[in-house]
Amino acid sequence: MLGRDELPGSAALISVEATMEEYVRSALLLTVKDVMRELNLGRSKVEALMKHEGLPVIRFGRAVRVPADELKRWVREYRHKQSA
Repeated sequence: MLGRDELPGSAALISVEATMEEYVRSALLLTVKDVMRELNLGRSKVEALMKHEGLPVIRFGRAVRVPADELKRWVREYRHKQSA
């Protein structure tokens, strides 16, 4: 029997989200959608950060990827720059 606050399938949803987080943490390159999820930002803001704020990208034709390790480094540097 489900508790008052539990919804059917909520455990499955949590499992899918946890699996996605594990994938993003282990991925070498992140898609724009992955970066949006990691930074909790919309597509236009992520694209603006890529174009104007130096968010590192690698392009394969039209495909755009962000190196996961460089995203973490860039966030630390960006935060430091904002607090200076």
